[in-house]
Amino acid sequence: MPVVKSEPVAPLYSLMCKAYNDEGWTYEKIFPHIHALSASEVQTLVCIRESRKKVGTYTDGDPGYQLQWEVRLVQWSDGQVLDTATFVGGDPPVTKPEKSGPEYGNRPARRELVQWLFPRVGHEAVLFAGDNSVNGVFSPDGTLFATGSCATRDSKQVFCIAGEIRLWDIETMQIVRTLEGHTDFVSNVAFSPDGTLLASGSCTKREVKCIAGEVRVWDLESGQVIHTFGGQTALVMDVAFSPDGKLLASASLGGTGRMFDATVKLWDVKTGKEVHTLVHTSESFGSGVRSIAFSPDGQLLASGSAWDKTVKLWDVATGQEVRTLIGHQEEVQSVTFSPDGKILASASRDNTVKLWDVTNGRTIRTLEVFAWDVAFSPDGRFLATGEFSSDDVVKLWDVATGKVVRTLLGHTSGVTSVVFSPDGQILVSGSGSQDGTVRLWNIGTGQ
Repeated sequence: MPVVKSEPVAPLYSLMCKAYNDEGWTYEKIFPHIHALSASEVQTLVCIRESRKKVGTYTDGDPGYQLQWEVRLVQWSDGQVLDTATFVGGDPPVTKPEKSGPEYGNRPARRELVQWLFPRVGHEAVLFAGDNSVNGVFSPDGTLFATGSCATRDSKQVFCIAGEIRLWDIETMQIVRTLEGHTDFVSNVAFSPDGTLLASGSCTKREVKCIAGEVRVWDLESGQVIHTFGGQTALVMDVAFSPDGKLLASASLGGTGRMFDATVKLWDVKTGKEVHTLVHTSESFGSGVRSIAFSPDGQLLASGSAWDKTVKLWDVATGQEVRTLIGHQEEVQSVTFSPDGKILASASRDNTVKLWDVTNGRTIRTLEVFAWDVAFSPDGRFLATGEFSSDDVVKLWDVATGKVVRTLLGHTSGVTSVVFSPDGQILVSGSGSQDGTVRLWNIGTGQ
């Protein structure tokens, strides 16, 4: 049937046919947020024919494949072919995956298909930010969004050898500047309160695992690095400026044996000198601190530990521990204060998010969700959670009731970052792996 070259219309219904077996066409929910909920709603069929070509052999004799998607958009009402496109995957991974079958090949990047299809059905709020755990943050005035990720991998596609930071104009959704120089993926970024500086955390020396963390402070007007902080013997997983902009905190992910480091360091932004080292745990093995957050008044710093499963509150002025919050059963992934500083939220791999009373350290409420990141809305009414599970969704919770008020669908890999715009109208979520996108959501409509 000839191609009529017309624009597709949502809702969609996706079908996959794997040409190398006898399964036929099967339903694939690739774009859940614009998929039809019933046959009566379908406007466009997205037909994906997957083929494969052998391009290598693993040491055990199993083949490695390059996969290709031939995509056809078909109008549901009359079967007219609206458009076609082909997307080719990369070479197979060097290390054979645990699963068998066509997973030995690299599936064509869904982001390419999304980039081709989404603008045509009215969904353009997608930034393609890279791979690894894509994270991001708004500038204080809400005009820019910064993302950190991996830009380049080695020839075997195993290690990241170049990280980058992209600055996006929120109005045009275009990249206005790229900051380069990190030799590993950028784990997190943070704007200074006045918006003139950007901090980034990464690794500067890797021997299978990271053995030397690195923090860079960038002058955004010139795009130059004004400070480089070291001293932590593991990946710097999180960075945060104090509310007055005078201090920068960096959290070390940890390590093993002699390279173990579960510390938070406080740095003087003006002089570049270390002010305090906060030791989260004295154990000699395990994982370290994954997340940190300053209280709104700048007097406290919260740190979430992957090793001892606790959240600690520190006196910023003295560097002394104020309180340890105990209750999680697994690693603490993310911590954040409410805008008024009265509540602290912590997300853990134990499938819970806990809301703590900062004054007495007691648990106010426990939310049943496997969240990788959490963020309060600027007015404190809502808490956003980014899920790292089979659903890969973002949820908005009513802080007062603990009820889910909205579920945002669209990511195709785990959600690693959530952040509200300063005015609270936009929520941004980031995802890594095969997704590699940052998505902007209208809080009012959920679109």
